[in-house]
Formats: sequence, C-alpha cells, structure tokens
Amino acid sequence: MNKILVFFPNYGSGIGSCLITFSILLEVAKFLKFDFAVDWSKRAQLKDKNCCIFEKFFEYPNNLEGTKIYYGNNIYDRFTKKGKLIKPNDLFNNNLNRQIYVARNSCSENLIKNYIPNYNEVIKKNLKNLNFIFKQNRLNILRQIVKENFCSVHLRTGNNEFSTTSPYWKRDSFIKRKLPFILISRVNLYVKKLNKKIIFKNKYIFTDSKKLLSYFVNKNFYTIQNKFINENINYKNYFDNLEEGLDFFEQSLFEILIMSKATLLIWDGSGFAKAAILLSNKKSNVQINKLLGYYKFLDDFHKLFVLFKRTFTKRSLLNITK
Repeated sequence: MNKILVFFPNYGSGIGSCLITFSILLEVAKFLKFDFAVDWSKRAQLKDKNCCIFEKFFEYPNNLEGTKIYYGNNIYDRFTKKGKLIKPNDLFNNNLNRQIYVARNSCSENLIKNYIPNYNEVIKKNLKNLNFIFKQNRLNILRQIVKENFCSVHLRTGNNEFSTTSPYWKRDSFIKRKLPFILISRVNLYVKKLNKKIIFKNKYIFTDSKKLLSYFVNKNFYTIQNKFINENINYKNYFDNLEEGLDFFEQSLFEILIMSKATLLIWDGSGFAKAAILLSNKKSNVQINKLLGYYKFLDDFHKLFVLFKRTFTKRSLLNITK
C-alpha cells in the first residue's frame, strides 16, 4: 500500500489558501508516489466539526496520473487521526518511514519549484480538475455575468497586526479605511485606458468590508456579495446552523469562481484572489499596489506611524524603565 499524504487545513485557514495548498500538496503526492487524501473538516466557522467542506462543494477524479485521491466525511477517522503531522517543507526528506502524513500549514509554489519545472502549469491543472457544486440560483447568476466582458476588483481591508515586512493586503490600510475615493479613481483610470481595447460591461467589487462594499456600490460598481459580508476576519464567522454555514462557504467559493471568469482582475495579493487567478484561463490581472502610484506613500507613512506609536506605548515605556 502506498504512503498517504493528507491535507487537513489549519482551523481558520482561508478558502483561497486552502485551494492553492490543495493543488500544491497534490502535486507533492504525485511527485513522491504517495496517495492523497483531502480532509476539510473541523472548520472554525462550523459547529458541526464532522462536515467536510471539500466533499460538499467539489467533485474530483479518484485517480490522477497513478495517484489515488480520497475525500469525504470519513477521511478524518480513516486517515487523519492516524497520521503524523508534518511541515510541507519536510515532505522531501528521505527518512519518511510512517504510513500516513498530515500537512496542515498553507504553502506556496516555492515548495515545489525546485522539483517540478512546470510547477505553475501543474498547479493550475490540478485546480481546473475541480468540478464546483453550486445551487441552481448561483449557477444562473454565473451564466448571466459571463455573457459580457467584466472587471472584478478584490480588496482585503487587512488588520491592525502587521510588521514592516507584512504584505499590503494584510495590513491596516489608511487608504482603504479613510480615502476609498483614491482606490475608485485609480481603478477607473486604469479601466478607462483599457476600454480603448476592451469594453467592460460591468465592474464588480469583492471585499471583506461592508463599508468599503457600500462605497463602491454607490460609485456604480456591482456586487454579488450577500448577508455574510461584515468587518469580521473570515474565520470569526460562526454558524450553529449547518445549512447557513454551508451557504457561507458556498458563497465564498462562488465569489472566487466569478473572479476567475473576469476579463480583468484587480487585486491586492490575498490567497482568495490568487486562487481565482490560478483557476482562470485569462491572463489579465494587476495588483492594486501598482495602480496606486505615489498615493501608496500614504499607506507607507501610516505604517511607519503606527509602528512608531506602538514602540512608545505605556507598556513599552514601562519595559524601558524597569
């Protein structure tokens, strides 16, 4: 029997990062001649910890290039709890003598680029084998949207915990919170230039902020986001009712699929948007940082100000005087 690699995402891992890591670890399993199991149970958002999100929303081949693939609600008992936790970087060690290994951490394409020459192509190929399972009303919306060329904008509002090395989408952005008109103007200017070659029928906004969403909608952007949009970090949404929780995950996956169909995707670096890019057949995407131009200095200044302020909090001063 082949050894088995189980992908069992961390408790609060975002759905975009889960999709990317799934594809990368599947390729690792193929490279190592392991079988592969997907266990997306024990989700932070669901009271029902036995529910496997992957099994609910995807159909996937049971075998790819000789690698058997297992998924379903029984994977935790069948494989995961019997396995040994392993960091993705350690999978290429020669002393793997256990039958089952469980990877929980998210990973990037850097994990496999030294082993698989065409790594970007195979990551995309693995994802495109996914058959999404959506309710009929969402499929109807999808068919309507993709009839015309359209632009999607995805913005993460970030959070207060960042360092000088944190990427833009993870940081508390002064522009996103206080000056969203700058975002609108830069996006519209870029789209206007492209309109000489491509006519965009509509522009759609995707964000984790209800305030930012409302601002963009008032400026003639469309949205397919619903009641789940709020100021909470994704994993802090919690559902006692399983059906409502599953609707939350379906909506998130649906947004990724819509963004993947966009003629142009403007994004700010998150795994959510990157998953859409990997699923897409189109090559037209640009990060919002590149559109901000010199306005980005406002966020850079804000970052330095916050770090300076934290350095001289009362707690920091007390530590200095001890």
